[in-house]
Amino acid sequence: MKGVCIQLGFGALFGAVLARSGAADFDAMERMFLLEDFHLLTLGFATVASAALGLFLLRRSPWASGVSMPSRPIQRGSIVGGLVFGLGWGLSGTCPGTALVQLGSGQVVALVTIIGILIGNWSYARLGIDRLGASTDGCR
Repeated sequence: MKGVCIQLGFGALFGAVLARSGAADFDAMERMFLLEDFHLLTLGFATVASAALGLFLLRRSPWASGVSMPSRPIQRGSIVGGLVFGLGWGLSGTCPGTALVQLGSGQVVALVTIIGILIGNWSYARLGIDRLGASTDGCR
């Protein structure tokens, strides 16, 4: 139970940061996609850079024993999935994380995006694994 509370706490903190940064604002997403405002693009690049630095430092630390990051080849399904994800993000103006932040901040329209995410995941699990050439072992 303690672990779940810690995870919920970090999730709430992450959601608050996303909301405060403007990442859950549809208009900000629209300006990003139209290349009118680079605030969210800069935020995304900073996030990737800090994660890369953190992983680099973790792999060289004494705590890295047992941490493995095997390389995986790019699969055809990953490309198709990325295109579908990008299309959904462009149409809805939000991604899965920010859709939950939008819902938590009272934007009920985010339910449409969340239902689309659930339908997409269900469709992939039931219909698309073999056709897309994706691995059936998920993130293992």
